[in-house]
Amino acid sequence: MNSITLLVNILSNVHNTLHSVVDDLTEQEWKVRPAPGKNIISFTVWHLPRIQDNIIQTWIRGMPEVVHGERWAHWQQFKPLGSGVGITSEKADEIAFGVLKVDVLEYADAVQQEVLTWLRELSEGDLDWIPDSKRNLLSYDEYQTLVPQLDENVW
Repeated sequence: MNSITLLVNILSNVHNTLHSVVDDLTEQEWKVRPAPGKNIISFTVWHLPRIQDNIIQTWIRGMPEVVHGERWAHWQQFKPLGSGVGITSEKADEIAFGVLKVDVLEYADAVQQEVLTWLRELSEGDLDWIPDSKRNLLSYDEYQTLVPQLDENVW
């Protein structure tokens, strides 16, 4: 098995697992905090495709994230929060109560489709390329607050 096939399989397994866990959650379960001090389930599920979208589309590819498309314009109030990394519990709760399960699953599907389409266009040699993540993030204000905190060795 080559590396691209492995990546496609891993991302497909994560996506299928997300659906198998979330598809039959009730709206009440969708808004549950599983334990004190933990994030609400809807935030955690939203966060997974947001991270994939951010890392693959922006950090690696240097492309706009899927979430910046017109289909997700109703999530614009969350744009300053980026992918949800390092935000406060209060902000995570705002997201949790501001997203519908159907929208998050459709978003996860859209991210999955975009990423798999891109991966399947690559050759094994393309995986040797090192993206300029610092440059790729510069045009996104929501990620500038994290840049100074990162160790220069990351870049």
